[in-house]
Amino acid sequence: MNLVVWIRRASWAAGVAGLLITILAPGWVSEPGPPDPARLTSGTILLISTAAAFLAAARTVGTPEYHFSPWGLVPPGTFLLLSYSVMSLSGALYDRPLWSGLYLEHALMAAGLIAIGVGVRGWAEVMSPRPRVAGTGRILAAAVVSLAMVGAILTATACLYSGGCGIRKNVLPEYLIMDLVMFTLSLVMAAWLLRSPVLSRFPESFSPLISIYILFPLMSLLSVADDLIDIPGAQSEMAMMFYYFLAPPLLAAGIFSTAPNVRAAGDRVGDGPSLTLAEICPEWRDAEGELEFLRSVSHGRVILLVCHAGSPLMRAVESSDLPRTVALMSAGVDHPEMVAPLTFRVAPEPAQIINLMERVRRSSGPLTLVVDNLTDLITLGGVESTYKVVRVILEELRESDAAVFLMAPAAHDGRVVTTFRLLLPQRVSLCPAP
Repeated sequence: MNLVVWIRRASWAAGVAGLLITILAPGWVSEPGPPDPARLTSGTILLISTAAAFLAAARTVGTPEYHFSPWGLVPPGTFLLLSYSVMSLSGALYDRPLWSGLYLEHALMAAGLIAIGVGVRGWAEVMSPRPRVAGTGRILAAAVVSLAMVGAILTATACLYSGGCGIRKNVLPEYLIMDLVMFTLSLVMAAWLLRSPVLSRFPESFSPLISIYILFPLMSLLSVADDLIDIPGAQSEMAMMFYYFLAPPLLAAGIFSTAPNVRAAGDRVGDGPSLTLAEICPEWRDAEGELEFLRSVSHGRVILLVCHAGSPLMRAVESSDLPRTVALMSAGVDHPEMVAPLTFRVAPEPAQIINLMERVRRSSGPLTLVVDNLTDLITLGGVESTYKVVRVILEELRESDAAVFLMAPAAHDGRVVTTFRLLLPQRVSLCPAP
C-alpha cells in the first residue's frame, strides 16, 4: 500500500475522530452558557459551506480519479474541514478544554487544507499538461482576493486612526504560537500552489479553490494581529466575519465546479479519438493477429508503437508494410533519441511520448498510438504511475487520432482492469482462439 493511500485513510479516520470528540466533549465541561452571536453566525456559515463541499467531493469517491490520481485526497480533506466546522460551531455553544477548542480545531483545519491543496495541485498537473489561458474564472478570483486585501487594509487603517488599538498587556502564548504556526503554514501552502509553472496549468473551475489559499494567509495574519493588538471588539468581529462570509462559500463553489469534471473525466476522454483496450494473453501471443487488428483500426494513419525491446508485436510491425515509428521504452533517457531509422528510445514518461507524438504528426499527419503494454508498465512503475501516463497521453490525442493500449487482464485484480476499461471504452480480445 503506497503513501497516498495511507494518508487518505488517515484523513478519513481523523475526521471521524474529530466528530466523535465533538459529540462527547460537551459532557466533559460545564453546562452551555449564552451563545456568542458572532461565532454562532460564522460557525453556521462555515458548517453549511463545508457540508456542501463535502457532499460534492463525496460524489467522486469510487471513481478511477479517486483511486489512482491525487484527487483522492480531496474528499477526505473536505471531510476534515467539515469535522473542524462542527467543532468550531460547538465552541460557540459550550466551553471546551483548551486541547479541543484550540489545538485539535487548528490541526483539523490545517490537515484539511493541506489535503485539498495537494490533491488539487496534483490533479491539475495530471489533467492539464499544457498551460491554460486565464479567463473569467481567474478574473473573478483575482477580484475576490483584491477585495479581501482591501478589506484587510481598511480594517487596519480604521483601527490605527481611531486610536482604539493598543498592544495587549496579557498575550496568551498558546494562542499566539498556534496562530503563528498557521500563518507560516498558510504562506508555505500559498507559495507552493501559486508558483507560476503550476498556476498556469489550473483548469478554470479551480479558481475559487485557489482563492482560498490566498485568503488563508490573510485570515491567519488577522488572527496573529488580534493576539498581539487590543483591537476593539466590533472591528475585530467585523473583520473576521468578512472572511468567514467570503472564504467558506468559495470553498463550496470550488468543489462544486470541479467535482463533476472529475466524475466525467473518463467519459470526456472517450468523446474524441477512437480509444481501444486490446486484451492479450501474454503466455501465448498471436503477433500476426495483433498486426492484422492494427491494420484494421489504423485506416492509413501512421502507427506510433511504444513498447519494450523484444516485443513480438514490434517484430511483426517492422516486417510489415505499415507506415510506422517505433519508440522503445528505456529508463534513464532524458529526451527521445533516434537509435535507427524510424526507431527512437524514450523514457516511459508522458512528456517524452507526447513529444514524439507531435514529431510524428508534423511529418506524417494523424497517428494511431499503440502501447505494448500496460501490464509491463504497471509491473515496473505501479498502477498510479501508469494511470497518470495514460491520462495525460489521452488528453493530448486529437479527434483524428486513434489509440490502442494492450493489457493482460489476467495479471491484475478486477478494480485495476475496470479502471482502464473506463478510460478506454472500446474493448477487443486478441487472445488466440483455443
